[in-house]
Amino acid sequence: MSKHQKSKLQKVQNKALRFATNQKHPYTMTTEQIHMHTKTTPLNLRLHDRAKTIWERIEELEIPAYQALKDKLNQINKYHRDYPSSLIACNTIPTPIY
Repeated sequence: MSKHQKSKLQKVQNKALRFATNQKHPYTMTTEQIHMHTKTTPLNLRLHDRAKTIWERIEELEIPAYQALKDKLNQINKYHRDYPSSLIACNTIPTPIY
């Protein structure tokens, strides 16, 4: 998901929560307070946590292809600013060994 798409979804979530909590202008609660009140995790944090969990699970599998990619990460980040999409474009991802 691009940053722009995440931002749009976050705005939709915030507007839906404002509607659900009957918040009208002028607002009496900040967006953060509304999230705490409704016990809702902001979308951007939820997506970050999910991605982090997935990478942790991949590390636990100890896949040789992942380890090779991880070893080259510093070099790749130096030359490819838009990681990971640029990895696909330059074909530096090692082929998986099953």
